[in-house]
Amino acid sequence: MGDRLGLLVVDVQNAMFEAEEPIYQGKEVTQRIAGLLEQARTAEVPVIFIRHTEAEGPFAEGSPSWQIHDTVAPQPGESIFQKETPDSFEKTPLKTHLHEIGVDRLVVVGMQTDYCIKATSRRAAELGYRPILVSDAHTTVDEGSETAEEIIARYNAELAEHFVEVQPASKISFV
Repeated sequence: MGDRLGLLVVDVQNAMFEAEEPIYQGKEVTQRIAGLLEQARTAEVPVIFIRHTEAEGPFAEGSPSWQIHDTVAPQPGESIFQKETPDSFEKTPLKTHLHEIGVDRLVVVGMQTDYCIKATSRRAAELGYRPILVSDAHTTVDEGSETAEEIIARYNAELAEHFVEVQPASKISFV
């Protein structure tokens, strides 16, 4: 297996910013993702977007809150896949697409740390994609007695121990 990178942007959708409890450091995280997008595009690294879709509610297909956030909007020709579960590979053509475009290593960013980022990173590792989770380019909300910041730190540590390489955005290079 080679080292052809792909940037996987998971669920950076308007709904995440419009919720009663918006995601932690949403502006900062999307700015870091936008910086990674710019680097990936300059280096001609494939960019793949994942968009969570539900039958109704904030993630209802076609609704304004379902759209990918303007800060990280896809450019023409970039792939967008809809998913209905936390795992971006489940019931989507993502694995087939990655194979077709020759991507065998994924840089993972997006939302929500304790659901879609966790599930997608684990599955990518199981499938042999040697994921790199960008430690400061994913986020979530407070859950119970645990703050979003604590959840992010916990999953960065857990995923690094078992499944993925974890690096801050400043250490990611698409060259």
